[in-house]
Amino acid sequence: MTTNRRDTSSYDRCRRQRVAEYDAYYSTVLVTVGLKDMFTDDEPCTFKVSEPRMITSSSSPACPDVIFQCDRDRKGIVCEIKSSLPADDEHVVKDVGEQINKYSRIEDGWMTESGKIPEHSILLLVNRVDVKRLRRLLEVDRRLTAGVDPGVEICLSYWLQTRPPKAGMGDIILISRELGRTGCRYVDEKLDNDITIPLVSTVGKYEERRFVKSDPPDLYLLDVLYRDVFPSIAADGDDIEVSLVSLGDILAQYYASWSGIENEQGQVRPRWIKHAMDTMCRIGLAKKLSGGSHYKIKLVLREKNLKEFLLDKLCGADDASSQSRLGDFA
Repeated sequence: MTTNRRDTSSYDRCRRQRVAEYDAYYSTVLVTVGLKDMFTDDEPCTFKVSEPRMITSSSSPACPDVIFQCDRDRKGIVCEIKSSLPADDEHVVKDVGEQINKYSRIEDGWMTESGKIPEHSILLLVNRVDVKRLRRLLEVDRRLTAGVDPGVEICLSYWLQTRPPKAGMGDIILISRELGRTGCRYVDEKLDNDITIPLVSTVGKYEERRFVKSDPPDLYLLDVLYRDVFPSIAADGDDIEVSLVSLGDILAQYYASWSGIENEQGQVRPRWIKHAMDTMCRIGLAKKLSGGSHYKIKLVLREKNLKEFLLDKLCGADDASSQSRLGDFA
C-alpha cells in the first residue's frame, strides 16, 4: 500500500527539524534583544554593541556576537550566542575551539578611548538543549581550550523559554550559569540568580532586529521574505522580479545594524540572500533569469498559513519535482 507523503518518517522528521531550527533562531534573537535592554548604561555592566569588529594579538579580526564592559571599563566580556551546535562533536570542538581561542586574544576594539581594556572573559551562551553536551566537551576535551590565552576565564551559560513562576506574568526567557565565571561580580550574581527576560518586552523590539550573526535557517529567512519584503514590492499581487542587490538594499533598510555604531556589522549578509534565492529555485518558488542575479518570484500571498506552506515546500519537494513546477512561471 502506498502511503501519503505527509505520513512518511523522512517528511515528518524534516518538519520537526526545520521547526526546531526556526524556533531556536527566533529565541536567539529574543535573547540578544533582552540582554541589550537589561544591561543599560546605568548598570555596573553595560551591553555595548552587537557584532563589533575587534582585533586580536595576531592582528586578525574577531567579530563576537556581543560585548559587555564592566566595573568602569576595567573588565570586558566577549559573548558568543549559539542558536545551535553542530551535530558532530568534532565540528563543535573545531568551531567553538577556534572562536574561544581567538576571543581570548582580543586586544583592541573595545568601546573605550584607547580601544583597549585591562582584562576580559568569554561568555558562551547556548540553548538549554545544547548546554550539557558543550559542558561535557569543555570538561573532557582539552582541544577546546588548548589555545586560550592564560588568565581569560570562560563561563558557559544557557537560556530557556519557559512559563513564569507566578501566574499572569506571561512567558519568560531564563538565563542561567552552567559552568565557570565571567569575573564580573555583577554579571556572575545575576547568572547565579537567573536572569529573567519577559517576552512581552522583547517581541515588539524583535520586529526591527530579526537576525543575529549565525546564518538563519531556510524556513526562517523565507518566512521573513514572504511576510515582509515581497509584499512591499508587489503593487498588484502579481509575480515579481527581483535582484540580489535590490533585495539586499530592502533588507538593509528594514533590519539595520543593532545600534548603528561605526564598527558594527549590518544584520543581513549577501550570502544569506543568495542562498535563499537558490533554495526558492530548488523548491519551485523562484526562477533564475538571464544574468544570474535576477529572479522571478512566485507570490503566495493568499496562503492562510505561510509557515506551513513553506514547510511543505521545503520538506515535500525534491529537485526533480521542483523543476517540474517551474512551468508556473511560463
